[in-house]
Amino acid sequence: MVELYSVRRLTLCFFLAFSTKCAFAQSERGPNGEWILVSTILEHNLGNRLNLNIEKSQLSGYIYRGEKVPLEGTLSGQDIRFSFKESSGALSEYAGLLEGDTMSRNFSTVETSGNKTTGQWSANRVPPEAL
Repeated sequence: MVELYSVRRLTLCFFLAFSTKCAFAQSERGPNGEWILVSTILEHNLGNRLNLNIEKSQLSGYIYRGEKVPLEGTLSGQDIRFSFKESSGALSEYAGLLEGDTMSRNFSTVETSGNKTTGQWSANRVPPEAL
């Protein structure tokens, strides 16, 4: 009985150590790099390329919208948030979940007139060989 208890305890310790190491490796990679972003507005898909960098919990980078538009945001665990201001003055805010090489959730854009548009978005990491 004592031997079986020790084997179970050892197995549990190994599992916890391995899963913690895997989670740390994924979180260490974070959102850094190139992404393909698809924003869905009124059943229309708009594709853009993102470049993201994380330092501590602060996110920076840019989105390509005919030109590089700077963005900033945060990463807390798997929760990612970023925003950017269009050349028209519209403010877009994205909130989502980072899961490995994908992110997704909801966004909103507020025009300078006050009109608000909402939609869903998803992004996939660009593989290194495609860069």
